[in-house]
Amino acid sequence: MDMRNTIQRSLVLEAVKELRCHATADEVYDAIMKIHPNISRGTVYRNLNLLSDTGEIHKVEMPSGADCYDHLCHEHYHARFSMWKWSLSRVWEGALRILMGLNL
Repeated sequence: MDMRNTIQRSLVLEAVKELRCHATADEVYDAIMKIHPNISRGTVYRNLNLLSDTGEIHKVEMPSGADCYDHLCHEHYHARFSMWKWSLSRVWEGALRILMGLNL
């Protein structure tokens, strides 16, 4: 596998870092296209996978959608809360109390 640090790879890495979210490959591609309109979608996808394989970014596999790429490679957690008629889902209510020390 070619491990050279190419301009394209640097562009992809910078885009993931600048987006600072769990961006999809298409979102990374769109961000790069604004500045470098000649880059191909395949180049972006290939470099995202390579950067993920080498540990420079973290690939988050999404079972119900497109995989996402994270600029944070250390372990971190996410919580997703469901709102229904202005109340937190009971599944997350206990976790929220513990994590945030809140009295709900």
